[in-house]
Amino acid sequence: MNSLKIFFKNNYFNTIIVLILSLITGFFSFILSEKLKIFFNTGIMNNDVQTIQNNIFIIFFLFIFMFILNISSSRVSSFYTSIIFMVSRLIEMIIYLYIIFKISFYAGLFSLIAIPLTLLFTIGIKKKMADYQMKMLEKSRELSSSTIESLDSIKNIKVKNAYDYFLNKIEKKNINLTNAVVKSAIAENYWQYMNGLINSIVPILVIYLIMKFTNIINISTGNIIILYSFIPLFLSSFKGFYSLIMQFFSSKPFLKSIKEYDILKRETSGNTKLNTFEELTVKDLKININSERDLKIPDMKIKKGEKIFISGESGIGKSSFFNVLLKLNSNYDGSIKINGIELKDISNESIRKLFGISFQNAAVFSDTIENNILLGKSNKKLENLIKISQLEDVLKRNNSKKINNNILSGGEKSRINIAQNLANEPEIIMIDESLTSVDEKMEYSIFENIVNNFKDKTILCISHRNSSKDMFDKEIKIF
Repeated sequence: MNSLKIFFKNNYFNTIIVLILSLITGFFSFILSEKLKIFFNTGIMNNDVQTIQNNIFIIFFLFIFMFILNISSSRVSSFYTSIIFMVSRLIEMIIYLYIIFKISFYAGLFSLIAIPLTLLFTIGIKKKMADYQMKMLEKSRELSSSTIESLDSIKNIKVKNAYDYFLNKIEKKNINLTNAVVKSAIAENYWQYMNGLINSIVPILVIYLIMKFTNIINISTGNIIILYSFIPLFLSSFKGFYSLIMQFFSSKPFLKSIKEYDILKRETSGNTKLNTFEELTVKDLKININSERDLKIPDMKIKKGEKIFISGESGIGKSSFFNVLLKLNSNYDGSIKINGIELKDISNESIRKLFGISFQNAAVFSDTIENNILLGKSNKKLENLIKISQLEDVLKRNNSKKINNNILSGGEKSRINIAQNLANEPEIIMIDESLTSVDEKMEYSIFENIVNNFKDKTILCISHRNSSKDMFDKEIKIF
């Protein structure tokens, strides 16, 4: 109900336009029906040239005007969803039915009987359409799931430069959805063609039944023309109304699954490109954590190949420093230079190729372990990365199966994230408390593997545990 209120609040002007157009269409339908009766009954049948001349231009004008009105109301209402269109169709149905009853009570009655017959005749087709719509919903959910999964992990995707992998994954889901939509559209078109056939046959049957089973033997030519014109219009309006009701209710599952997302702030990027890392210099750096607190980062100079252990109280904002280095947060004062160039002047793509990070509480994607690690890239050292991250047991249990966040433990997900980071072969390996979910013995072993296998790489590690501190060249404390 709230959705309807919001819809009408945002589209009340367009709703009024469509309702007015529908009422005007109905008004001119009455005039047209009367003019047609005069034109055929008096003009054609009695060969009254004056009557023909007086009415032919009016009838022609009314046909053109109603055609324009119908196009206008259809365009506006289809653009502003089926809710307005349903009201428009219902008004048309009532008007056309009234005109038919005005000509003959039995014509109106037989036209009404045609409605359940139409439903009965097309019930099998509608079932197929419902099946296709369910498949369409299923494919839509898969696409939504992949999209939401990507959006939830957008920070990880950015820093891994894994855009192509996720775009290709979403594109495949979109192709599957498109195929389901096409099948549904074919069934919908078939149903419409069948209804078109019924619309052509019913007026003839109604006129025949009137003449066969009532006392109206000599029904006038004008009335026959009007019935033959307005019965299809009535049935067409009903078909449109019925279709829109089906569309409205079938869209409910989609409406329930819609989530509101904040508009993402556009990232700013420098123009300078870097391919290698030599030195990181930080001076007078203050990061704005919130409106009440700034985090001061000690001045530092880190050379290529150095292993740095970053410590500090829990919750003080150590991860914020990494977010700044990765250009995920630009809300800071002071100077950060890479190879003597200010961070703000360097392109985001270059930074995220040089810096690779393993996040705390990282999630995995609904895919195989291999695809989760490589993210669409090729790496001949995959087997070695699995050993470094101690993922042999996880791979053995889930070899070619798809994994997700629900079937893996926190420690398993964090190890996959470590391997994912290393697979990118960054110049600076950043580890943001990524191994808090594993025991100290395993954490020490994994750190040892990383340090021994990537001796020429710079490593920046945030950790609460001091058991691995002796592997690093120096410690930087953040207060």
